[in-house]
Amino acid sequence: MTKTLPSLADFAQYTIVPASDDQIRQHAKAAHVHWSHGRSLEEFLGATMREHTRESWGKDGLHEVWVLVRKDDPQGEIYSGCEVYRRNALIKRPDSDQVEDGIMYGIASVVTPIPHLKRGYATHMLRLLHYQMADPKHMPPQPSAWAAVPPYTRDATTELEPGVMPKAIGSILWSDVGFEFYEKATVGAKRPGWVVRPEQNIELVWKCLPPVTSSGAASSGSNEMDSAWEWIAETDIPEVSQYLSEQARAQLSATRTDHTVYQCDPASPGVLTWLTVRGPWLSRRKPPADEPFGVQMKNPDGSRTIVLFTGYNDHVGPRLLVTCTHNLSPEHLESLLGKLDVIAHRAGRDQGWIWGLPLDGPLVKAWKALSGRETSAGLRSEIKGHLIGVAWYGAEEDAGEFVDWQMWDWC
Repeated sequence: MTKTLPSLADFAQYTIVPASDDQIRQHAKAAHVHWSHGRSLEEFLGATMREHTRESWGKDGLHEVWVLVRKDDPQGEIYSGCEVYRRNALIKRPDSDQVEDGIMYGIASVVTPIPHLKRGYATHMLRLLHYQMADPKHMPPQPSAWAAVPPYTRDATTELEPGVMPKAIGSILWSDVGFEFYEKATVGAKRPGWVVRPEQNIELVWKCLPPVTSSGAASSGSNEMDSAWEWIAETDIPEVSQYLSEQARAQLSATRTDHTVYQCDPASPGVLTWLTVRGPWLSRRKPPADEPFGVQMKNPDGSRTIVLFTGYNDHVGPRLLVTCTHNLSPEHLESLLGKLDVIAHRAGRDQGWIWGLPLDGPLVKAWKALSGRETSAGLRSEIKGHLIGVAWYGAEEDAGEFVDWQMWDWC
């Protein structure tokens, strides 16, 4: 018997709420089916609660689970759910030289419990979520058939005043189900939801080689060749984050466009190294206690080149992940890859993966020219390719643009 999808009239019976502890568990149980990586449900739920209550990027309301529920049972069974991360944004308007501070959101772990699959619940949850994150003055009216209601507090007993979620310039969502699915989670009846643009979803994959010593012999990684690169330790990250934030502000300030441009602020609490810190929680591979978070080089002109990475995040992929690059030029590439080979060898990775490089840019060309690296570059896969989609919450005619698509933005 063919299932009939709910009509908009049916959706009028549902709303979204910030999840109770029991609903967080329901969401984790549904997500565990897809993303457990061999971990138990309790381990999986523990990771969610840890970031929700203890980690810098999640505590104090920066991380929430939102769920779709029936209006007549707001603390009961969930029909779909997702995680929402609040992050700081840097915003440059077309009529200003100033860079504003703002808010943006990252949406993750969109999942529907198996009994409720393929009935449109996830799409409707996300359509309602736009209206919690965005400034109402820029939003089209909700279709009357949705019969939307104000959000609930965590215990779902009283309605909150408007503004319970700080209003955002936009949000990002990383799709593992193709280019169009999340665009259909519209803002109102017709305005596109999370739009996936091909040029923002480029990947480069290369072969990692055994590390070598200064004599050219294979090495275990303890005596890698000396170079101008310095390891970045976890204790260095606060200063590195602030430096990258200042550089992003300067670059945005110099940008001249006829529309708003914005990006996530690298100084947002914990965000720059979210993949590095959180990855080992649910990975069978564990980094050494002294595992570096990146490398940097001080250039003659006073600038710095910075590269961040992790070899221990199976949720993104079983590769050495280059999560962030700043000011990397082709002439530094070969020496950089020597350092990355050391990290890949220790992590047991035979490939590296980087996102966000222009396909026709000099770095991609230089990478492809290196012998033995077997470099390929192109559009990421529609299935499990982690395609970034962007929803804009400013004035529709402004058509604001998200301008940093590197892996560190992922959630």
